[in-house]
Amino acid sequence: MAAEDQDRNPPDDALDSPAEAPTDDAPVDEPDEADEANEASEADEADEPSEPNEADDADDADDASEASEAPEASEAPEAEPGPPRARRLWTAAIVTIVLLVADLWTKQWAWDNLRQGPTREVIPDWLYFEFGFNTGSAFSLLRDASWSRLLFIGITLLALVYMGYLAKTLPTRFGSAFVAIAMVASGALGNLHDRFMRTMVVDGQERYGVVDFIKVFYWRDKPWPTFNVADVALVAGVLLLLLFLLRHGDVLDAEAKARAEEQRLREEEERKERLQKMSRLPLHPEHPFLERGFIITAVMKVKEEGRTWWRTTRGGYLDAAKVYRRAPPKVLALGQELGEGVGFPFGFIGDDKEPVFGRQEDGKLRRVGSLEYRTYVQGVELVTEGDHQYVRTADDRFVRVSDLRFAEPQSRPEGVAEDERWVDVDLKQQLLVAYEGDRPVFTTLISSGRKGTKEEPFDTPTGTFRIKTKHVSSSMDGNTASDGNYSIQDVPWAMFFEGSYALHGAFWHTGFGGRRSHGCINLAVGDARWLFWWVRPDLPEGWHGAAAHEGAPGTVVVVR
Repeated sequence: MAAEDQDRNPPDDALDSPAEAPTDDAPVDEPDEADEANEASEADEADEPSEPNEADDADDADDASEASEAPEASEAPEAEPGPPRARRLWTAAIVTIVLLVADLWTKQWAWDNLRQGPTREVIPDWLYFEFGFNTGSAFSLLRDASWSRLLFIGITLLALVYMGYLAKTLPTRFGSAFVAIAMVASGALGNLHDRFMRTMVVDGQERYGVVDFIKVFYWRDKPWPTFNVADVALVAGVLLLLLFLLRHGDVLDAEAKARAEEQRLREEEERKERLQKMSRLPLHPEHPFLERGFIITAVMKVKEEGRTWWRTTRGGYLDAAKVYRRAPPKVLALGQELGEGVGFPFGFIGDDKEPVFGRQEDGKLRRVGSLEYRTYVQGVELVTEGDHQYVRTADDRFVRVSDLRFAEPQSRPEGVAEDERWVDVDLKQQLLVAYEGDRPVFTTLISSGRKGTKEEPFDTPTGTFRIKTKHVSSSMDGNTASDGNYSIQDVPWAMFFEGSYALHGAFWHTGFGGRRSHGCINLAVGDARWLFWWVRPDLPEGWHGAAAHEGAPGTVVVVR
């Protein structure tokens, strides 16, 4: 499972040091092929001026013609241009206003003249004006439900939003569609007005409703439910829209697909330009140049025409004379496995030459030596002497707790079983402890996110997480204002717990115990390897990566 993950952790000293080329038998972790690739390209251009190649020109011309012809195959037939959208919108607005005014005026007339009066005959046996107050919807649906008003208001607002979307996106050459949109909008607004403003006592309760007054007998003595001008506009608009979609739906669909394809091609071009500008993807076909400080891995040397090349794991080639080998890390592991019966207190020396004390015959503690930075101290008990607390070791030596990156016992997170594995990361102490239930089984120093700026923070996120994915190696790259572009191929033992934040090995620095990353939790390579095989999800044999899922959740990681 390949992973190209964006880490917030650049190679801090790789950005300051020259790139190094791997030797035949050394580990092939290489910085600075950017150097080499850029210099190689410049040298080639200087030494061998290129001449026009007619065959290449012909190929380029063919490619250009093919590129120009390709879009035509996927595009829909070119549509005739319509009038400016503003004109269509003005037309729709005028139609909406006229119909809305007509609806509100006729409703007010019915309210004033028909509410208490008799039915008025307009066309005998067919059309009458008769007052009606509808607290429901068409055909008096839900008229008795107290919540129906809110439901219909919500539906009306959604319909108005959709009409606005159509008015913004439909081709302007279809004038009838804009008239239909206006009719639907006017009908919706007219009835919406009544649902907010009109009230009447119905069955002893004051209810909101819509004024209806048009009564039509469609067959002898069979009347259609009473309606209003807004209903007429609404129904006519919907029918007109349906007719429009039946006639022009295929054309609209083809045009929409063509626009989507144009947008995709435009975004692809923008992406290519952005990648080229940032130079973030070493040896990518779209931008085959590296920057100084980039770290790559190589697998073999190749000699051709008197020059030696390194072949990278990505299949690219770099001039061996322009690449510098990075030496193996000086600190391969700091961690300590804690066996059965071994536990707290413990820690690591937090600074260079910290004192060690021994108890003298008079019972007082006196300095008897010193310990180097990051020396592991395993205690048997805590002892308080004067103003200091000490860790007493098995050989009766004493180290001040204040001189240690000291591990304090932590309670199991909520939901973690008594024998379940979990990881505690103490950012203040820059210390990691792996637990099985309540028992610590492994500890080591880490390097978390360094101090950034308000605009560009590098803080490691705190909280309770789970390992989401883990990969034997993962390429990490990015761009920061303070460090510029950075890229590291094959970062070892990567365990992602939150977005692009991961626990992983770091071979480009040895600053464990101090903050220096872009947010990830750096470990010595050997410690990262131990943790990688210990945490869940398990990695099947022969696999490069694994992802947690509901049936196999990742190990809990507490960062505090």
